[in-house]
Amino acid sequence: MTQFLAKPLRLFLVVLVAGMAQPVSAADTNVVNAHVGVTTDIDPENSVGFRKGSLIVAPIPFSNPLIGSGLALGAGYLFTATEGAGTSLIGAGAMRSENGSEATGATLKLSLGGGAWDVAATVADASLNYDLLAGPFTIPIRQTGTFARLQFGHQIAPNLSLGLVTKYLQTDISSGNPAFGSLGSNFTLNGGLEMASLGLTAEYDTRDSDIYPTRGTHATATVLRNQVETGTVTDYTKATALLSQFHSIGERSVLGLRLAGCSTERSAPFFDLCSIGGTDSMRGFNPTQYLDANLLSVQAELRHMFTNRIGMVAFAGAGSVGTGFDSLTRGGAAGGLGLRIRVSRKVPVSFAIDMSYNDQGESLLYISVGERF
Repeated sequence: MTQFLAKPLRLFLVVLVAGMAQPVSAADTNVVNAHVGVTTDIDPENSVGFRKGSLIVAPIPFSNPLIGSGLALGAGYLFTATEGAGTSLIGAGAMRSENGSEATGATLKLSLGGGAWDVAATVADASLNYDLLAGPFTIPIRQTGTFARLQFGHQIAPNLSLGLVTKYLQTDISSGNPAFGSLGSNFTLNGGLEMASLGLTAEYDTRDSDIYPTRGTHATATVLRNQVETGTVTDYTKATALLSQFHSIGERSVLGLRLAGCSTERSAPFFDLCSIGGTDSMRGFNPTQYLDANLLSVQAELRHMFTNRIGMVAFAGAGSVGTGFDSLTRGGAAGGLGLRIRVSRKVPVSFAIDMSYNDQGESLLYISVGERF
């Protein structure tokens, strides 16, 4: 399910992932624990090793255009495996939304060799209900499946890492709407689909924080070759690139900018086509509304903290999809405002409530934890 499955699943892991993005001190961990109801003592003088970690349990309310509103519960154990390494994580979670979508999953991230090596793995099982916006039709979809992802990364230079990514997906899709049967074979996927993927990823990161950056650049590029074992679509390649930059404005404001690009083949399964709101995480459109083989989008967000705990954001973006980069003919623009409430005095993780408005007169509500990019 890639982007349709992975993004809802990350809702219940986002607090845990945010925690693993930087080394967690004893003070930071105790503050986070105070907000999620779990207390674990850490010796600040000797916090390296699995036994010196901390347990975090977090209930996470959410709302998004794909599966609606719901509640997720995540639990994770954070620790520092070796001296000088980043924070490692073992986590698990479950979620359920108001439309009956549900998922369970587990994740592992190990930072080793003083941070020079990273290993990340995720497995999940999900049953999602969502609407496919296919031209004039709104088609209800039920998609079930099992997803697994494994990534190895190595820092080859300061701020630059290369990695190997492999994924596995088994999924079935159904709909009671008669219009669904008239769509292409990469939409109906008769008999289900089983897919194995292998590719390369590169990351350049000079941000001062993974959780709430105030300056720096973050760029990622991924190329995956997807081998379809069963189903009605052929093998295909997909490439994505994301570039984000952050600039401090005074002591309390940050300007964030993001450029996104995506390219694949039109015969790819519809849920893995380039998607406004899916590939680029842009707010303002259902991620099934604009799907095609190629995508370009740009976003800007002004973030301001009024106090150490309360802030707001103003955001805007525009994107287009099409059969080629010379024919990006479908898309739109959107913007909006959001409220930020810090869940910790030490670790800058925020509860986010965003309301977006697009150029088609639609408004969409997003409730999540953490920044959009």
